[in-house]
Amino acid sequence: MSWKKAKKLLGRADPERRQAFVERIQDLLAGAQRDRHLLVYLDEAHIHQDADLGYGWADRGRRLWVASPSPRLSDKLSFYGLYLYNEGQVRLWPYARANGEHTIDVLRRLRAEWPEDKLIVVWDGASYHRAGVVREAATALQIDLVPLPGYSPDFMPVEALGSARMSPIITAIPPPRISADAWLLSRPASITTPAPSPTDSGSRITSIPTKKNFASQSRRGLVQIAIPLLIFVYSN
Repeated sequence: MSWKKAKKLLGRADPERRQAFVERIQDLLAGAQRDRHLLVYLDEAHIHQDADLGYGWADRGRRLWVASPSPRLSDKLSFYGLYLYNEGQVRLWPYARANGEHTIDVLRRLRAEWPEDKLIVVWDGASYHRAGVVREAATALQIDLVPLPGYSPDFMPVEALGSARMSPIITAIPPPRISADAWLLSRPASITTPAPSPTDSGSRITSIPTKKNFASQSRRGLVQIAIPLLIFVYSN
């Protein structure tokens, strides 16, 4: 016996749909590595504006109290997180809430930043992603939408940004390592997050200079994907 951290078994995920997605995303990753299109993973994180309880120094024998404004459940902020696979970069765009109107605005901002590129956006099945007005806007902007299979958050690399609870230092992460033969498709994929590097405080971005297409630097293939670290520092 050994002490292990439990991993989530995706009991409601459909193995056949996951298999189909793996096959499709392999082609999309290969195309991005050859500059055929810009591949973007998009997901939202919803942050409740309350005190975040962690660890800190306190007098021995006394409780460590953190003042809370007792916000309402509706007092939250949404972040649209975009992982630009070709560029090896992350965008964090805050909005009051995630809905159809703001999702369309995100797609427009994405198209404005890359007006000439063929854009492919991979995202989950949130209701505002599936809304007719959003899909019509994506068509008008010439953005192809690729939905994730249901109950498969392990296929979304941006998911780790939300699970980190938007900590002061957020690191860009590589996409899942896609290898259909290596997975039991009913199990979650493994996503490795690089450790954060020291950086000065404040709202700014520190990055390692890179080529335009991060994914195609050495035509590495789909199983072993490594990218230089980008540090995003968010502060109020």
